[in-house]
Amino acid sequence: MSEISIARKPTPSQLATAREMKAHDEAVRENGESTLATSVYLDPAQFELERVRIFGALPIPVALSAMLPEPGTISCHRLLDTPILLTRAKDGVVRAFINACRHRGTQLVETGASLAAKLVVCPYHAWSYTLEGGLAGIALPDTFPTADKAQMGLVPLPSVESGGVIWVSLERAKPVDFTSVQGQLAEDLEATGLHEMRLYDRHSYTVAANWKLIMDAFLEGYHVRRLHSTTLAKFFVDSPTHVTELGPHLRAAGPRAEFTPASVAGDIDMAELGRVVSFGYTLFPTGVVITSPKYINVLLLNPVGIAETQANFFMAVRKDMTDPRSEDTFRRSFDLMHKAFGEEDLRAAELCQRGLTSGAIDTLFLGGQEQRIRLFHDSIARELVD
Repeated sequence: MSEISIARKPTPSQLATAREMKAHDEAVRENGESTLATSVYLDPAQFELERVRIFGALPIPVALSAMLPEPGTISCHRLLDTPILLTRAKDGVVRAFINACRHRGTQLVETGASLAAKLVVCPYHAWSYTLEGGLAGIALPDTFPTADKAQMGLVPLPSVESGGVIWVSLERAKPVDFTSVQGQLAEDLEATGLHEMRLYDRHSYTVAANWKLIMDAFLEGYHVRRLHSTTLAKFFVDSPTHVTELGPHLRAAGPRAEFTPASVAGDIDMAELGRVVSFGYTLFPTGVVITSPKYINVLLLNPVGIAETQANFFMAVRKDMTDPRSEDTFRRSFDLMHKAFGEEDLRAAELCQRGLTSGAIDTLFLGGQEQRIRLFHDSIARELVD
């Protein structure tokens, strides 16, 4: 089998959205327009506000559950300048810590790959920590006669695993509200099977663009048949995208080329729905999840600077699909998406950054198929006000 789920049911909300879609020849494209100031990408003051009020306070998607596939695994990531260590201990719970030894501050783990580990051992002086974050051992403990091991565990960060995504906050001074990443969003993602998939492959890009320009590329379908003319265009048509707000997050449902209203009638499962409808999720503020019949693509961003972003691309696939034919399909699909994302979407963001930095225009003009961009930036603006 080659679908992303076995008899997994779509949520009522996903199915209702699919059944609102018209046949391609009957669909009427959106014609609303709006504008957006280019300063949202260029203003250093806004970027600093985003660092504090968004990336320093809100839940941020930093990894997939598939990166910690079983108890006894660890993985490291970054959020802004903060190194993050993720662990899945024997109890199966994912925990997040600042990736720094309590002795001299050495980063404990450097590779972003998933690693099997019983302990986390500092590469500098071999202090060791349990996957629950406790200090397990000190090399030459007699040279630290007053060290209180109970008080010298790793520094925890608020986190939650929901719908196959691991969310972390840098906020340590007050409780963090994770309710927005649960509920309907988590139900939708679980319906896709993301939480039960394995990581097939990943790639990281350094993009010379503001993080919001990258997000914008995944918030509209206007470019798909043009920018992706040699890669993804054949799978899609210029039909309206159905957008649902899930708190600060967005779900966009678009008909694939094979879609007809009859194809979503009756009692269908997620695999059947996935053949004719593509769901794209904007995980506010920096995540993108795009479903496909055979895999799920995820893009997670880390804003390094006002015009520099680390973009981490993941492809997750079903755990039971390991036969040579499936592996060949996944490799070709990963290479295709690597090209579409890396050479097309991310390149387009860099070109936009160059053009905006020139000062040639001060206002962006958004057409009917680009109004999700407006919704996204409105959500950002709400977080930045006092």
